[in-house]
Amino acid sequence: MGPYHICKAHQDLRGAGGEALLLSFYTIPTVHGLLVMFLPCQPGLLSSILCSLNNSLQHCSIVKLFFAAFEFLTFMQGCIGWGYYIITVLLTGVTFLLIECGNFVKLHKLGIADLIEYRKVQVFEKLLNACTRGQIFLTAALIMPACQMTLSFVAIKVLHSGHNWMAVALLWVYLMALRFTLLTFSAAAKLYGLSQKWIKECKGADRKKFARKFQKSLRPLRLEFGNNFVEVLTPLVVQEFCLVQTNFIRVFKEVDMLTCKCMSTAQWWNHPKSRATANFNRKWIPISNLFGLILHIVPLISTLPVLLDPKNPAFFPNIFPPDTFIHFVVYVMYIPSFVYAVYQWTYIEKTILLVSSAIMILLVPLVREELNVGVANNFGRKFQTTGLRHNPENVVFVYRSLQLFEKLISIAIGPFIPICQAIFSQIFIYTGYILIVDRENLDASFSLVLLTCIPSMMICWVTFLAFAAKVHKGSQICIRSWTFGATGWSQKDTKYMGKFGKSCKPLSFGYPGIMMITHKTVVNFVQGNVRGLFRTVLELRKGRFPLH
Repeated sequence: MGPYHICKAHQDLRGAGGEALLLSFYTIPTVHGLLVMFLPCQPGLLSSILCSLNNSLQHCSIVKLFFAAFEFLTFMQGCIGWGYYIITVLLTGVTFLLIECGNFVKLHKLGIADLIEYRKVQVFEKLLNACTRGQIFLTAALIMPACQMTLSFVAIKVLHSGHNWMAVALLWVYLMALRFTLLTFSAAAKLYGLSQKWIKECKGADRKKFARKFQKSLRPLRLEFGNNFVEVLTPLVVQEFCLVQTNFIRVFKEVDMLTCKCMSTAQWWNHPKSRATANFNRKWIPISNLFGLILHIVPLISTLPVLLDPKNPAFFPNIFPPDTFIHFVVYVMYIPSFVYAVYQWTYIEKTILLVSSAIMILLVPLVREELNVGVANNFGRKFQTTGLRHNPENVVFVYRSLQLFEKLISIAIGPFIPICQAIFSQIFIYTGYILIVDRENLDASFSLVLLTCIPSMMICWVTFLAFAAKVHKGSQICIRSWTFGATGWSQKDTKYMGKFGKSCKPLSFGYPGIMMITHKTVVNFVQGNVRGLFRTVLELRKGRFPLH
């Protein structure tokens, strides 16, 4: 492990695109300095504080040159320091370790290298992990994927808005972040896979007792960050996470834009063709207006206690001594973060409630009545409409559209469904315990608030789960009904719909791979909360009031 191998690692790194990364550390500060020099009033720049109506310093060349030089040097210092740690220390170290492991495996297969040489490679692995595990690699593994997601989303939005040159600049920075992530994680994954494969091959090759014990003590080389390490599938998992989260952000914004557009126009199908669409046309707009009104008031009410009662022990800044400088600083930082969290959570709740109302009003009737050919078409309508199931083409088109809608909703609100379920369960158990055990020490007004708000929240959530489960069950029955056909379908149409039903999956809402809402989900949620409440009460009362 000499200078030749380190130079070889540098050459391999540059061949893999490291020169572009190194070039970026000089070009980005230069472009930043030129931007400050020629466009000092851009938001986010330090020189933008000079750009006011009554300030003429923005036209002074010396002042602009000073700010440009200051921001250029600051940016350059940060880029060079960051580049040293991630290029010279991290990337070069991983590449060097991969080269050493590859050379050892080749020499061992030729019978030149002994098993003890593997310990030398492990020593360098320990040294590299000691340098990068706690801060360098951990920080890079958290920041770079986040930069990828943010830059890709912003670049797409900027490109759609017509700013092509800015989109090109953002795309360049995105490609650099992507290249670094791929280089680092791919090299570490290849290192782990190569060493793991070699250990499996060499086990059992030597029948000596010392060799067998030595082989059992071997473990694969792995690059660690925090309490985790990189394995073979980690690069794919990281990139899949970045793509999924980027699409999630885009879909979430599209859902928000669609909701705002619908709320502003408040016009739907002028000539509904089914009972479900007619009901949706009449009822969804008033419901969405009511949700919007309520959820615009809730954040304001939730943030008032932080301003009116700042010394309440429920707030985080009060863990510090009151009337101190650190308490004041933490409180000033806590207020905007708390307000942002409340409004963000309200925004998520609004999306979930609007989706829930759409499921109850549109999807359940569509699946259980309109698309189910086994149900008699007797809706008792006061005005005549054309049923969707009169033609198989309508059924195919509508069900595929519902599948796309289900995928869209699962991406948009799916990650929040398990979180909301866990939060509601904890709130129910905690509130129930307080009302049962400590009801004598509670104020009447506080007890009334708990008895009103918490059951209402639980009823709303159970209703959402129940209707989502109805959609799942109804879609199963609906798919089975297509096999037997409907009145007016030809034999050819019935045969086609039977094959189409085999290609369809039931509609299911939730978080793919983690949780799917069915009738069993609703029953388990209710039973788990009731059992958890009674077990908590019995166990804690036993500890509080011991039986003699």
